[in-house]
Amino acid sequence: STAVSSSRVDGGLEDEDNTGQGEIGLYPNPSAHKTTLTLPNLEGMAELRISDASGQIIKTLTSTNTEIELDLSDMLPGLYFLVVHHNNQSTVKKLQVIP
Repeated sequence: STAVSSSRVDGGLEDEDNTGQGEIGLYPNPSAHKTTLTLPNLEGMAELRISDASGQIIKTLTSTNTEIELDLSDMLPGLYFLVVHHNNQSTVKKLQVIP
């Protein structure tokens, strides 16, 4: 058997810009058709915004699910930014859409 331990500090800020790769997952990335966003510590509602490299918002949605499947089939190949607002924090993830 394998023992796994982890430590966590509740109530503290990890880093001020909160762009850390810690809790929010995005896979597969890069992807051509769909990707899954995981928000394991979601409480309540999450707001998602996908923008292109120039800052133009491509998609927005809200969800209360801790796992969200994003359809990328209508997006052109390129680099996008996924901004997640939840639990009074904002996190930015890079998303690569491939042909």
